[in-house]
Amino acid sequence: QGATPERTWVLKTDEDGFTALDKSLLVSGDEFYYASNGDPTIPVGTVTMQETKAPEGYLLNNEIFVVKVKPEGNDEIL
Repeated sequence: QGATPERTWVLKTDEDGFTALDKSLLVSGDEFYYASNGDPTIPVGTVTMQETKAPEGYLLNNEIFVVKVKPEGNDEIL
């Protein structure tokens, strides 16, 4: 219930349960945003994250995480 996202990504986790903006972990979605040095980056603005599939042996976390990414770097978890 809000704005339509400009871009979306579905990422899988690595063997240790972590994910990152890495093409090898991208399951589906749009092109990443890139910093001037060529590294993938999270855009300034409001970003939501949600687990859509739990690892085997774990329960799905239904919480939606909302982060306001600011250009100064002092991000705010909403």
